[in-house]
Amino acid sequence: MFLSSIPVIDIIAEELKQGTIFFYIIKISVHVCCIFAVVLIAKRLRKGFLYYVISQVVLLLLPWLFLLSLGVNYLLMFTGISLIFSLFFIMLFALYLPKKQKISDEPIS
Repeated sequence: MFLSSIPVIDIIAEELKQGTIFFYIIKISVHVCCIFAVVLIAKRLRKGFLYYVISQVVLLLLPWLFLLSLGVNYLLMFTGISLIFSLFFIMLFALYLPKKQKISDEPIS
């Protein structure tokens, strides 16, 4: 069988066994917040970037709160990989945002 030859499938299956419904509801809602934040970023609003960063930090912390039974090595690997992708997208979104305009001190005449 093709799926049994992929080593990642075993890891995902073990995570699905250990997680609770509450964990997955929180994870889905945080992902929805990420999508909402990306929509705000697309509209070039700075608060969307803040929402995105907060959502990514919450997604990095969730496994440490709910899946500790999988072991620290698994959580370190999972968090490390997620952190790399999160930082990459945060940098890309930071480049996309408009720069703050400097307000001049000179009075308009």
